[in-house]
Amino acid sequence: YTASLYSSNETSVVLKPNKPTVPDIALNAPEAVGICDDLILDASATSGSGGRLMAFSYNATGLPNVTKVFEEANAERSGYGSHTVVVPAEAMPRGSMMQISLTATNFLGESSTKVIEVKKLGYPAPSVSIQGTNPRETTYSNEVVLRADAALPTMDCVDSSLSNSKMSYVWTELSGKYKGSLATTNPRILRIDEGQLLATEAYMFQCFVALEANTASNNSATVIVEVVKQDIIAKIAGGAERTAGTDQALTLDASGSSDPDELNSTWSYTWACINATSEAACTKSDGTTALVLAPNATLTLPGLTLAEGTYEFSVLVKKDDRNDTATT
Repeated sequence: YTASLYSSNETSVVLKPNKPTVPDIALNAPEAVGICDDLILDASATSGSGGRLMAFSYNATGLPNVTKVFEEANAERSGYGSHTVVVPAEAMPRGSMMQISLTATNFLGESSTKVIEVKKLGYPAPSVSIQGTNPRETTYSNEVVLRADAALPTMDCVDSSLSNSKMSYVWTELSGKYKGSLATTNPRILRIDEGQLLATEAYMFQCFVALEANTASNNSATVIVEVVKQDIIAKIAGGAERTAGTDQALTLDASGSSDPDELNSTWSYTWACINATSEAACTKSDGTTALVLAPNATLTLPGLTLAEGTYEFSVLVKKDDRNDTATT
């Protein structure tokens, strides 16, 4: 008996997924930095790497000293770049508005770019940031808690010192859509009760921080809060199983279906009935006439409409682009 094992050279092409993962950049950066402060850019929370190394590339136009810092950072990790970069205070022109871009690329070659603006102030100012992602998502049913981090200004590059280290905090909402309270117990923390932020709206909250001894030394941070819609909930009164006599009227009531967002858009109801024994569409008690169910929240089938048997009624409830189904 003789056997042989052999193979021929073959080339295979591995295609990208139909819906490849795309990087979602989360870049934490201040809106402004004081004259003596370094700029810290932190994109460590960026997602969408696909479980492999993500490449980061920072860029700034018309800022040669900042560009040099970025080029060095982009060369780290064998050219994959660093997700976090510190730009020294002396590399940034005083009083300038810097436009900075970050491009993140995953192993599939999919890229995303985020552009931000950071102002380099010409005076010492507190550093201010709001914890968490920006923008961030919430729902009408959730409490929102915004926490500001603030630090005293760095003074090592100016011929002055702080006479008073106290800072004041003022919260505002810049879009004009928010009608709730901005009062705080802890000035660093703004709590927004559930039901105050309306679904489908976006709000911009700002925390303004100033030195109490010199309010001209100030800075601010903003965050956008986007309120996404929640799923509606279909409900048929009476529970998942019910028993009724053939001579009794049967009421089907889906008016208890609910919308956690309490939006004013219109409800619609589509009913269906299946004979659980034959799995065919329901007919009236004569066995031939199709059972037609009106598209109302509540409907009543008179006694003797259905023959004895087991029936499954379902309702498809719709409101704007949301829908849900309930069965009894």
